[in-house]
Order: sequence, then C-alpha cells, then structure tokens
Amino acid sequence: MDNTELTSDTQTILNTFLFILVLIIIIAIVSALLFSNPISRNVKALLAALNKVSLGDMTVSVTIKIKDEFDLLGQQFIEMVNNVSSLIQNVSTSSETVLATSISLANMSEETNASVNEVARVVEEVAHGATEQAQNSAEGATSISELSDKLNLVNDATNFIDGFCY
Repeated sequence: MDNTELTSDTQTILNTFLFILVLIIIIAIVSALLFSNPISRNVKALLAALNKVSLGDMTVSVTIKIKDEFDLLGQQFIEMVNNVSSLIQNVSTSSETVLATSISLANMSEETNASVNEVARVVEEVAHGATEQAQNSAEGATSISELSDKLNLVNDATNFIDGFCY
C-alpha cells in the first residue's frame, strides 16, 4: 500500500469524522435551544408572578402550558398566594374586631368612670347630710338640756311660791 493511498483514506475518515462532529454539535445546540426555551419561558413567568406578589398584588395567576414540574410549581405558587391572601384577610378582620372591642372598652371605661364619680358625689352629699344631721341633733340635745334646766328652774320657783301660799 502506498503512502498517498493511506493519507487519502485517513483524510477521508478525518473529513467524515469532522463533518459528523460538526453535525452533532449543531444538533446539540438546536436541541438545547428547543428544550431550554420552554423552561426559560416558565421560569420567566414564575419570576414575573413573584415580582407582582412582592409588590403586593395578590391577584396574580400563573399559566404554565407544559404539564411538567413547572405546572406543579405554578399550581403550588397560586395556592400559596391564595393562602397568604386569605391569611391577610383574616388578620385584617381580626384587627377590625380588636379595634371595635377597644373602642367599646374605652366607652365602657368612660361610663364606669362617670358612674364612679356620680356615686362619689352622692356619697359625699350623704356624708355632708349626715354631718349636718349630727350637728342638728347635738344642737337639739343641747337645746332640750337647756329647756330642761329652765323647766327645772320654773318648777323650783313654782314650788317655792307654793310654799308661801299654803
């Protein structure tokens, strides 16, 4: 066998190998692009929904067209957003209830304070009346004692006069 014949056969094998290698690389790149585009779209859709939720929009919905792990992830994301939204609604309702109860307690406290002040005023009036009554009773007792002393004097004078008359 001739050296040129060997080189020619080797060159043909090398060219065929390089052609197949380039063809495989092109097929790999095209396949990667075909498979990565749906994944990239789904990731971008989930990121957009996450950004909306982070800004407070709890009405976000995610549509995943391919039924795979991303579809499951999208459904779980929507369920999570609904649960958080429900939790926020419950906290808001509880806050309103606490506010209403606080206002009611403040009103009752004011009414109780007014009642206590009224009772204190009435007790003070009763105490003042009792003090006046005690003073009047003491004055009455003194007046009766003085009247008794004067009646005794009148009685003594009457007895003395009676002693002259008989």
